[in-house]
Amino acid sequence: MGKKAADLPILNLEGQTFPGLYIRNLENQVSQLPLNTLHRDDYLIFILQISGESVLEIDFFKSILFQNCICCILPGSVHQLLSVNKPKGWLLAVNGDQIDERFRSILSEGNAGSPIPIDPDLASQLERILLVICQQNHVKTYKSLTVISHLVSAFAGILCSNTTVHIDANATDRNSSIAAQFKSLLRKHYRRQKSPSWYAGQLNLSTSYLNECIKSATGSTVSNWIQKEIVLEGKRLLAFSKNSTKEIAYDLGYNDPAYFNRLFLKLTGTRPAAFRNNYRK
Repeated sequence: MGKKAADLPILNLEGQTFPGLYIRNLENQVSQLPLNTLHRDDYLIFILQISGESVLEIDFFKSILFQNCICCILPGSVHQLLSVNKPKGWLLAVNGDQIDERFRSILSEGNAGSPIPIDPDLASQLERILLVICQQNHVKTYKSLTVISHLVSAFAGILCSNTTVHIDANATDRNSSIAAQFKSLLRKHYRRQKSPSWYAGQLNLSTSYLNECIKSATGSTVSNWIQKEIVLEGKRLLAFSKNSTKEIAYDLGYNDPAYFNRLFLKLTGTRPAAFRNNYRK
């Protein structure tokens, strides 16, 4: 309780055999995983559960991974492995820039962190790719790095194409590309930049066209994405810091704490102070 969000470990992939990649077989190696304590990452995590069960907390939701399922944990999410029961599967952590931006956009949708059921054939296909990635990760040659890069992108592409991870059927490749760029900007600048026009300007688009692209690709407006990102970080700060609600509002870029309170209530149905109290019970 009262642990500062800023003090939560932020893990990166420096020092790995293949820059920007970490892969681990889950069976009998759970204690060695970088998931066992509450932390954030600056990279994407895929957990493929072949059998057994793993229970995680990801941004205030309990995610239970069961036989033949997969989940994706986004950069910046606060998460922790709570328990396991005879787990068999794989963990793959990668820098987002190794994945095609269309697939990154799909993976960053609202179901990130939720377990996604997959059929056994798809689970076997994904596991075979991960096994080859693991093998190539030990080769340590320039060619193996190229092979791994293509395999990671293929893994993400197959996952996005064959599961309930999806985007609107009317979304175009251009819309998805713009959505991926927008979300990348948003994660970096939401504290200080809350105007859709600012993001449109950074992407050399009109505000109306940006909103049209984001709505087509994700089903939500630019403003809604901005608000959701702010409130999610507000939840993290309320749960893991000692800062007052007023201080958190200032940290998130609001000179008027009352406005942040109203926004938080609108999106969560509860006031910031009540959320903090309920989480810490």
